[in-house]
Amino acid sequence: MHNMDLTIYPTETPASSGPKLTISQVLSYFETTLKKKNNYVRLVKQYIIFCQQKDYLFDMISYNLYTVGQWPSQKTPIKRFVKFADEHGIHQALPDPPAYSLPPAANTLVLGFLDDAKNLTDGSKETYLKSLNDFFFFLELEVKNNHQSGLSGRGFSGRTVVRYVAWLKKETPDRSPCSPFTVSLRLSAVKQLASWIISHRHKIAVPLNAEQLDALRDVAEVRGPRLDHQFHKDGLSETQRETLLSVVDNAKWCAIVALLAYEGLRTIEVTRLQYKDIDFKEMKLWVLGKGQDIKVQIRLFTPCANYLKAYIACLPQGISPNASLFSELNTGQIRYHVGKYLKIAGLKTNRVSAHSLRHTAAQILIAKGVEPMYVQQHLRHKDFSTTQIYVTQQTNKEYFHHLSEDI
Repeated sequence: MHNMDLTIYPTETPASSGPKLTISQVLSYFETTLKKKNNYVRLVKQYIIFCQQKDYLFDMISYNLYTVGQWPSQKTPIKRFVKFADEHGIHQALPDPPAYSLPPAANTLVLGFLDDAKNLTDGSKETYLKSLNDFFFFLELEVKNNHQSGLSGRGFSGRTVVRYVAWLKKETPDRSPCSPFTVSLRLSAVKQLASWIISHRHKIAVPLNAEQLDALRDVAEVRGPRLDHQFHKDGLSETQRETLLSVVDNAKWCAIVALLAYEGLRTIEVTRLQYKDIDFKEMKLWVLGKGQDIKVQIRLFTPCANYLKAYIACLPQGISPNASLFSELNTGQIRYHVGKYLKIAGLKTNRVSAHSLRHTAAQILIAKGVEPMYVQQHLRHKDFSTTQIYVTQQTNKEYFHHLSEDI
């Protein structure tokens, strides 16, 4: 983890001229130069963070180092920002200060937990960091409100987490209530932290007695809000899936879209694929799932296999079986390109994205009469309740089809 100590923030920039602005301030000024809403700010933020980590200036040298291997569409906003920074004498930026600080003990736990989470991407770690910061902020509020909280006593307990969930759902003068999806996400992060503390209690710096351990074990029993199907992305029909693939203009992206839409892989799972993970003889695919360290095998469907064969035929011979199937591919590139192809095919809506292709695979399997337990195994759902969402969606479709006429 780089620059993750939330309690230490620099008070001045490295030796350089120009305004001493934070990341958010620099991005805010840059955004005013953009004529329309786009993803420039998000891409530029990653470049700024890169420069901070390397102690680089905003110039063409750092631009060239950062954009090696990137697509032209990713280079354009960075180049524009470098020009903007040069015109205004902005050479570096300060990190954004935290909205609140964590107690030292909480800071140690969060950083230790995230450092051990080897299977989380940097984006996922940032999400978990925000969620856990929010939880400990809530504990600090309880301290101020004369509740028994903090990291001592029963502060981190099932009962406290129940109150935290209720607090997330509640509207206050300075914050809106969180959606059920956000509540579930933050609750999941808190539960995983509690589990990590229990399993690492002999290594961490914060001693725990038997009462505190029991309080932490209670966290696992806290129930989150029920996620209705409206919080999930829409899938495509079989015809729409074929329409999407028909507009993809090269073998690589045909293979990627097929892995998403036929096999139901997550974007992160596509980036992790190696050549040895494909078994054309047995028609199997080995997948390293989200947050997992062991690959599982799933059925490789013939249409997807054909797209994969066409892609591999375009590549040089003698590639190592351990090599990445799609070198230098990240989830952001997948989301961008799939979104582009969805627009070309006339299928892009607010509820249709790259992740919708995973839903597409699930929904089509259910519609074809595949037993839900096999769909669960194919999609590697931990809980059957997730698979049940697709069964419910299919039931709703059949309901309107069978009752299409008045009685």
